[in-house]
Amino acid sequence: MIRPYFSRSYFRPYGWEPYYPFRFGRPYYEFSPWLSLGFGIWCGYPVPYPWVYLGGYQPTVFGVYPDGGYQPLPGSSVSTSTYGGVSFDIQPADANLFVDGQYVGVVGTFGPNSEPLTLEPGQHRIAIQRDGYRPMEWDVTIEAGQVIPYRGVLERQ
Repeated sequence: MIRPYFSRSYFRPYGWEPYYPFRFGRPYYEFSPWLSLGFGIWCGYPVPYPWVYLGGYQPTVFGVYPDGGYQPLPGSSVSTSTYGGVSFDIQPADANLFVDGQYVGVVGTFGPNSEPLTLEPGQHRIAIQRDGYRPMEWDVTIEAGQVIPYRGVLERQ
């Protein structure tokens, strides 16, 4: 179940380095709205995980390190039947993205033209924040082999 609610304040960690995902030549899905989360954000129908990587390239899975950081996990072989993900087409694209309370990057990094934010299956809390805009936070259930797309515009305060 997806329940939007106002978010608490999260902070980008000091010294954080951005992740640069694989980019596609064109979007790997066509957005089809399914459910409004409110405040201009829509959830689309799940789409198959984009397994169109060239050669030995593997998607980067985000998760919790033993020290508590939330970042790409060191690689092992990744299959689409093991992981799922979320994709964002949200304006402003430089809004901060948090998963389970940990900073992941800017929301525009994980758009329809790049690899999705790959997560382990299960319940996750997504939060999007930017100064001058109303923050959004909601729970999402990730299923293996599927990407859940989100599209919208953050509401100005």
